[in-house]
Amino acid sequence: MFLSNLHRYFLLLFLIAPIFQACSGTPSNSSANANIGELKSEFPFSTKEPEMYQGDFVVTIGTNEEHFFRARKGERSRIDIFKGGEISLMQLITDKTYTIDALRKIYTEDPIAKGAVNAVPVFDPTNGFFAGKEFTAFEETGRDGNITKYRVKNNGPEIGEILVSVDTSSGLMVRQEFLAKNREGETQPDVVFELRNLKLEVEDSVFQLPAGFRKVSKEEFRAAKPK
Repeated sequence: MFLSNLHRYFLLLFLIAPIFQACSGTPSNSSANANIGELKSEFPFSTKEPEMYQGDFVVTIGTNEEHFFRARKGERSRIDIFKGGEISLMQLITDKTYTIDALRKIYTEDPIAKGAVNAVPVFDPTNGFFAGKEFTAFEETGRDGNITKYRVKNNGPEIGEILVSVDTSSGLMVRQEFLAKNREGETQPDVVFELRNLKLEVEDSVFQLPAGFRKVSKEEFRAAKPK
């Protein structure tokens, strides 16, 4: 089942959860005029998930790569989990919560509780990406077009060095690199989170149920896939 494919990723989120203590924030306009190497105490990027956007989240751990697609438009939400380059599981939140097995072309549905926020997914592999710890400072290390790079200064030396890349056109962080020393004593990325193919406009068709898929009971949905 899909949960086994996500085990390593969710274990990683659990282990580094202290890094992602939620805090509110907005992009800082002053970062565009900052000098390289200047320390800034305010967040130079937004720490809130956009109300409307879509993009591919890629998590690289060593040589292993996990891929998730996330889209949101107001109260509507979509999460795709990939396996072997293909979508294996989808979750749509519109008028109901739809859990979709893209390989078996089946789905189940659940009503949304009264007063619940529709856009919050039940399974959200992107949880924590837009949040951030109250780091002490950000040191700008370079720029490449619309991308500004920062080295994070923090109060937890056990966390190690963290590099973030910010898309100044959207005000969003698009890359996080958690660095560690290898056996040779060289510093290199140990875990990398990336937001690729970012779009701030989302078509309504993204939140439609796939054509030709069959609604099934939860018991049939949970059943092991046929060989």
